[in-house]
Amino acid sequence: MNNSTRTLLKSIEKRSVNLWDDFNNRFLSQNEGFYQRLLEKVPDLSSADLKICALIKLNFSGKEMAYLLGISLGSVHVARHRLRKKMDIRREINLSTYINSI
Repeated sequence: MNNSTRTLLKSIEKRSVNLWDDFNNRFLSQNEGFYQRLLEKVPDLSSADLKICALIKLNFSGKEMAYLLGISLGSVHVARHRLRKKMDIRREINLSTYINSI
């Protein structure tokens, strides 16, 4: 876990009443229009899919995603696989690179 990620998680943990909302507000302030561009490309993404995309865009590891979302590492892998399927991304295309290009 790099320092900026650790700092972000610690700042969110202090007020963990609504962990995701706090994280999402910070994310949106730095990545304006990301969700709109993503939904233009893949309109049927769920809110859970959007969360995973946001975390991938910030280069969070699987373990960091699992911690923030309160799910297991296996569930993160399944979510990434399903996201790939919904986005119709072939195996040879890196999911992180694809999402960062949006």
